[in-house]
Amino acid sequence: MNKQLMPPKGGRIETLTVSIDPKRMWEDLLRAGAPDTPARDLEPCVIWNEALMPPENIEAGRAEIILVNFGSQCEYSTAEAFGTRNHLAPVHPRHCLAIAEQYPRLHKKLGVKWCSVVRPRTFTHPEQRKELIFHVLFADDERRAQVVSMWRRVYTWEWGAFLRLPERLRLA
Repeated sequence: MNKQLMPPKGGRIETLTVSIDPKRMWEDLLRAGAPDTPARDLEPCVIWNEALMPPENIEAGRAEIILVNFGSQCEYSTAEAFGTRNHLAPVHPRHCLAIAEQYPRLHKKLGVKWCSVVRPRTFTHPEQRKELIFHVLFADDERRAQVVSMWRRVYTWEWGAFLRLPERLRLA
């Protein structure tokens, strides 16, 4: 059953299709998708640890990405619950960078001045023990990746990036 996905109240949903190659070297993908990332954000203990997570269950080929803007500030738990309720899974950081590489002016396509594509799932830094999120910022002709401390809220300029779960993985 493929029900119509409804945006959150006051929010928007956009669908993109991207090509994914899970075997592509991370450094190549990062430079292609987020060429304006400052060197200080490329510290091995930050972006590299998050992005080098094994790309489990990522299939090579085309992927349909569901971008969700929540219309107003909301808790991350609300974004995660939206995904779960609608059989959506947070993307891998590789998907965020594929979006940035293949839609370099995404903010223009979305009709906004600037935006951020966020992986709506946190991870814990192994040394600092704090929750972090991965996102790619789009502004003017700039695209940069960041891993930042989770601020517990999804802001109006952020678009959560999700994948549809295959029927076999959906909970009733």
